[in-house]
Amino acid sequence: MPVSGEARVAGAGAIAYTAAAVTATRKEHTDRRGEELSMTRAALTYAEHSHEGQRRRCDGAPFIQHPLEVADLLRSAGADDELIAAGLLHDVIEKCAVTREALNERFGTRVTYLVNAVSENPLIDGYGTRKRALREQVARSGSDALTLFAADKVAKARELQIQMLDMPILFADRQLMPGVSLEQQTLERLYIMR
Repeated sequence: MPVSGEARVAGAGAIAYTAAAVTATRKEHTDRRGEELSMTRAALTYAEHSHEGQRRRCDGAPFIQHPLEVADLLRSAGADDELIAAGLLHDVIEKCAVTREALNERFGTRVTYLVNAVSENPLIDGYGTRKRALREQVARSGSDALTLFAADKVAKARELQIQMLDMPILFADRQLMPGVSLEQQTLERLYIMR
């Protein structure tokens, strides 16, 4: 199903980034407003290294594709350099051997605050309790944290959409709801499945 080795497109605009897209993102050093994205470039290198060897569950692609999509969503929404950098780094505390202290030393207080705001507390027992605490934590952390959290959820919904298209038998019992976009339905299913 790959399309010309560049990207795999699955329904409603879901894009799974490949090595070519990672390279293109790395080379791009200014955003559409002409601002230099030096923190974003540094965060990309850091995230690539931190997530090295990790794979996405939905399609087995390199995990870095998820933070890349989150960052792309943030960039498209007009986010600043630090928020885009936080998008690239948003999973390094939860999924890698990166500490808040190391992140703060390298990327500063604001990026670390944002990454921490969207990171689960592993000391909280129970899946539902932990997720509720995360949502409350994000809500208390301000609009940038909410924006980052939303971009993460949209990217996860798109990944679920890829999974639905690649393994339709798992979702055969679900029917499309008239008047509701596939992306919205996918997002709703993501919340139900978590």
